[in-house]
This record gives sequence, C-alpha cells and structure tokens, in this order.
Amino acid sequence: MTVTIKDVAKYAGVSIKTVSRVTNKESSVKQSTVDKVNQAIMTLGYQPNTAARNLAATKSFIIGFIYDNPNAYYIIDMQNGILKSCKQHGYELLIHPCNSKSSTIADELTHLINQSRLAGVVLTPPLSEDKQLLKRLDSINANYVRIMQVVSQKVINNYQY
Repeated sequence: MTVTIKDVAKYAGVSIKTVSRVTNKESSVKQSTVDKVNQAIMTLGYQPNTAARNLAATKSFIIGFIYDNPNAYYIIDMQNGILKSCKQHGYELLIHPCNSKSSTIADELTHLINQSRLAGVVLTPPLSEDKQLLKRLDSINANYVRIMQVVSQKVINNYQY
C-alpha cells in the first residue's frame, strides 16, 4: 500500500498543506512541526510523488544534467555528485547526453528545458563554454550551472609555461 501525503498529515496531526510546506523546505514552519512531520515521514516511509509535485507546483523540482563527453568514468562521477545534491534538496535528476557539435544544440536544449519544465541545468564542457548556447539560455531565463575545464599552468620565476 502506498503512503500518501494525507496519511502523513493524519499521523502527524497537521494539515496536508503543512506536510507540503515541510517537504518543500519552506521556512515558515515551526521547527517542532517540521520535526513532527519528518518523524511521520520516516515512520510511514512516505515518498513524495515527483510527477504530482511538479504538476501542482509553480516551481519545478527537476534538474537536467547535460553532457557531451564519452568518458564513462567522468559521467558516472558527475552524475553521482549531482544526484547526491539533488536528493539533499528535494530534486530529481534528468540526464541528457547530446552532441555539442550539432547545429541545432541550442534549439534542442531550449526545447528540453521548456518541455520538461526544468528548474535548471548543469552544463559540462564543451557546452559550458559555448558562448552562443549560454546567450540562448539567458534569452529564455534558464537557470544553469557551468562546470568549467581547468587548465593547469606551471609558473616558475613569474613566467607561465
């Protein structure tokens, strides 16, 4: 049997809206109520329905991980780090590989962000360094985080090599 938000509210002795405020980490809820609701969630094993949450909310709870890097180790490490952060903050992760050399990459990502109602995207190189793509994302007010490539430089006696 699936545990619902109604079950959590009843168990904790609060309203459904209060459970929603706690699961959305709103600051307007007293700490004692947050503790009571979180205890009910743990006891009952409640898992919020992400699809319903996204439909009901004006805010999206999905982050996109956009990459064009065939190195499996890189992708897995990035995915695990992003997923850990998403879980800590109540977000889901959508993983989207793409071809950064495609002439339609800006259209593809714009469509993905709008169609999937993404709260934001994590861009990895070379996408994170594509000025035209970034300008396009800015034009649709997309939230994004750029992972940048670091090139090490050797400095000896104030000369760079």
